[in-house]
Amino acid sequence: MQAVCESVCWRYGDSIIADHTARRYNIPVVIIVNNNSGFGQNLTGVHRIAGDRLDRGEALIRFGPTDFTAVARSFGVRGICVERPGEIAAALQ
Repeated sequence: MQAVCESVCWRYGDSIIADHTARRYNIPVVIIVNNNSGFGQNLTGVHRIAGDRLDRGEALIRFGPTDFTAVARSFGVRGICVERPGEIAAALQ
C-alpha cells in the first residue's frame, strides 16, 4: 500500500523530515507539494492587517522560489516537478 500526502509549500517546510523518515524506513509515500512560493492561505487576513496595501501584504507572505525536487533529492528520494495538470498522472506512476 502506498500513502499519498498533499501539502502546501510553507507547511511542507515544517514537515520536511518526512522525506528522510520515508527513505530511512522504506515507507512508500508520495508527497505532493502545492508550491505557490508563499503563505497564500493567509493572504486575505494579511491584506486586512496591512490596511489593504497590496504591496505590503505581498511582501509579508511571499518568499523566493524553492526547488522542492532538489530538497527531495538531498534526502535521497526522487523529486518530480509538475507544472501542468496533464503531467500529474504520469508523475504519479
